[in-house]
Amino acid sequence: MHVSTRQKSLSNPNKSFHWFHSFAILDPVSGDHLPDVHTARLKDVPIRDFLPSSHDHSMMKRDMILICTKILVKHLPSLQEFNDCVFWHIPHKYSKELSAKTVEVPLGIIPRNENSTEGMIEIIEELSKNYGLEDEDEFLFMGGDQVTEDRARHCQAARCEEESREDRLEKFWFKNEDWHFERIAYKCVLDKLSSSRCAGDSGTFYSNAVKLGNSNATTDVMGSHYNKIKEFFQVHTSAMVVVAFTEHLGMKSVNDKIEVPERLTSVAERRRWLFGLINKMLEKFVLPEIDELTKIEERLFQKVACQQPGCSSLFTTLVGLKAHEKNFHKIDHTENAEPKLDEGEDPVFNYGCVSLSYGLLLKNLGDAIKEGDGERVVRCWKYFTYVFKSTGQAHKNYALAGLRLIASIKGLLTPAKAHELIWNRFCNTAGGIGKCIPRDLRNEHLNKIAKEHIRSLGHSNISDDNVVKMSRTIGCMEDIVRSFAQKENQKTHKKNPHEKTQLAHCISEITQANMFNHVSGRELNGFPDFKRSIYSGLEPITLKNWLVQYRHQWDIENRNIYKFDD
Repeated sequence: MHVSTRQKSLSNPNKSFHWFHSFAILDPVSGDHLPDVHTARLKDVPIRDFLPSSHDHSMMKRDMILICTKILVKHLPSLQEFNDCVFWHIPHKYSKELSAKTVEVPLGIIPRNENSTEGMIEIIEELSKNYGLEDEDEFLFMGGDQVTEDRARHCQAARCEEESREDRLEKFWFKNEDWHFERIAYKCVLDKLSSSRCAGDSGTFYSNAVKLGNSNATTDVMGSHYNKIKEFFQVHTSAMVVVAFTEHLGMKSVNDKIEVPERLTSVAERRRWLFGLINKMLEKFVLPEIDELTKIEERLFQKVACQQPGCSSLFTTLVGLKAHEKNFHKIDHTENAEPKLDEGEDPVFNYGCVSLSYGLLLKNLGDAIKEGDGERVVRCWKYFTYVFKSTGQAHKNYALAGLRLIASIKGLLTPAKAHELIWNRFCNTAGGIGKCIPRDLRNEHLNKIAKEHIRSLGHSNISDDNVVKMSRTIGCMEDIVRSFAQKENQKTHKKNPHEKTQLAHCISEITQANMFNHVSGRELNGFPDFKRSIYSGLEPITLKNWLVQYRHQWDIENRNIYKFDD
């Protein structure tokens, strides 16, 4: 927090504060019905288990069908009669528990700086002393963004040789929360789909934003306009779904009549027919991208042969192959050089398919968070882990964060704790179905309240002691403000009043660009060599080495936590 003084001088400078703010939540889902002992060590978990399974693929396909149904019934006049076939809230086995109002307790501010190792250790020690469990085999989950989680685990590693459990900082298991993950996912996707060079490419995200005068949507996702960018991207994705569906059925416009068979009398029959149409659309434009990891998995354990005629050498690593080709065949590999598109490829069509695939992945993630569907959120983590990995160094930390989440569920945690990690990821401040938010977003809300009260103290009165005292009143102050808002019937969330106009414009632009028909020889100014792949740049050999490396490293680092039946 940066606080500026009005009369700045050497004796009265601006102040920059670094504090740690936390709150506690009563977990709504328990793992007590599952065994609290390990079934295997992480090193014994097959590499294939770290990749999305066939079950994950079928469930992701189901999720996308349900998401598309909500979009199409809402925006296509001919399908509005199918309103009773839509799952407006996709159910899961803990829908009841996650729709209840969350029990939470603000823990206040600790005046320590997590940017330093010493500060982070002091933070964990204080939280362990005040809130840590005394049972030798028990711990609490502590969440945050990737930076907080990474620093905390490194502090644990630095203290791993200490004698007592408190000194080893083992009263907490650190995890990544989902709001920061979702934000990075949008950043990663828009880095691949949005560029100022696309201003003249009709139907692209950047072009639609410019033509609608929405300059906020063309800024950096990591800035202050994140929610505005996210909102417009959701509208753009809905338009993509509508156009892809109408193109698949050969419709000239969204107002064309869709012939519905007369034999469809029951809700189940009508739902099955509609889901079948959407499934065929997805199989044509989306599922080839989603299923691409299956092909990568097939090549994961294959040796790569040298491509030079007459050379029969085989290699298990990409580094070895490149070294061989350089030393023996004098081939100079240019780093990060992207191969050109094959003749007959269509960058515009590729952009449409990839944009639709990314958009549905993000819509599914957002919907899963709202519904409190932990299994769906973890499934999205799985897919985006490899999207992050495909970017190379750009998002390597969140690729590791996703991999560690999978490793925690598959081997580092017992089935009971893994179950709790999957489902206890949300906060429902008001109660009601479809009203969950990530816990780190809730902490951001509390941060905002805290900063407003701190600034109200006045520049000269801001000190560690005063801030700690003030932070203990945050829960009460928020309750008072919320009670006034309820009396005045104030709504905390407003719908986008321009959604229909924006959607109609995007549909018109995407249709005009003929984005979902393959036409050889077309060009995309912003991305001339755009490939039809959401994992472009993901090399199977490099991926295998990465998975093996961290599976071994985390197994060694956590060897003391395993507990098995005698």
